[in-house]
Amino acid sequence: MKVVTQNGDFDLGVTEATPTISMTDFSRRVTDDFGVTTVVERGFSRRMSVKLAVPTANIDAVHRRLSDLRATSALWVADDQSVWLSLYGFYR
Repeated sequence: MKVVTQNGDFDLGVTEATPTISMTDFSRRVTDDFGVTTVVERGFSRRMSVKLAVPTANIDAVHRRLSDLRATSALWVADDQSVWLSLYGFYR
């Protein structure tokens, strides 16, 4: 798992399993008095879930890095095979 920020990039660890992405659609359907249904688009959010294999000696360093990333927008790249799953956003 690689994280790319304005200050540079760093690795968090080896991706253990295939990353997954879930999407939440915040659009809603509205039906008027005549029975016509339209979709009011509001946007969506994506969430990436990744399992990492991190050596025990590196856990504190990874935890410190993630704590520093809380308010920083970054590009999250799971691994070289899943580059198309990359997301740009915040760690939560």
